[in-house]
Amino acid sequence: MGGSNNIYETIGCEDVANCSFGNIVDSSTDVFYSDLCKGSQNLFGCVGVRSKKYCILNKQYTKEEYAEITQRIKEDMDKNPYTDNRGIIYKYGEFFPSDLSPFAYNETIAQEFYPKSKEEIINLGYRFCEQGTKNYIPTIHIGDIPEDISSVIDNFSEEIIECKNKGAVETQCTLAFKIMPEELSFYQKQKIPIPEHCPNCRHYARLAKHLPPQIFNRTCAKCGKETRSAYSPDRPEIIHCESCYTREVV
Repeated sequence: MGGSNNIYETIGCEDVANCSFGNIVDSSTDVFYSDLCKGSQNLFGCVGVRSKKYCILNKQYTKEEYAEITQRIKEDMDKNPYTDNRGIIYKYGEFFPSDLSPFAYNETIAQEFYPKSKEEIINLGYRFCEQGTKNYIPTIHIGDIPEDISSVIDNFSEEIIECKNKGAVETQCTLAFKIMPEELSFYQKQKIPIPEHCPNCRHYARLAKHLPPQIFNRTCAKCGKETRSAYSPDRPEIIHCESCYTREVV
């Protein structure tokens, strides 16, 4: 939201003012329910509009027409609101309902930052995407992967490797995977063992090491002052306030 002000329920907007319910709007003002718009003013329900003013559903209007029509639209949205599959009512002033999304919860980065089980996703009213049936026949099974990269032959990239997680839903495991020739060459040069998990499982393993998008109340371990930190109280890291940290480091 860099260089922006008066923003409400938007995603990926930058250098905008008085914008709401939008996605990826740049260098614009007074934009509502719009997507992928740039350098524009007074847009309502537009997609991909650039350097224009007073547009509704990508159609150009005069300033007076725009004010009149958008007012009628807002009144109609209040009078005939959308009701989602959970019974939640969406009048003017709310972002698009999740059940209109073309993606299921576990197909988006929401699952990466706020991971949930299939049951939790469904109970919250979101869609869950079932993995398609995979008929991979591994040629290398768990426990048979060479531990020493120097013993791996160059045609190892032709093998189908069984993933150690065996289709775990939480990590969108692919059951099996292959090593690309360039990847194998990198492992050999860097003396890195062949992985035991598919790329999806490795990705979620990395995410598990990230700090969550959350700030916690903490106490400085040195002076006892109240402070804030991305490290939760149940983690082992020692937390200092800014002053104590500066004295310790500098």
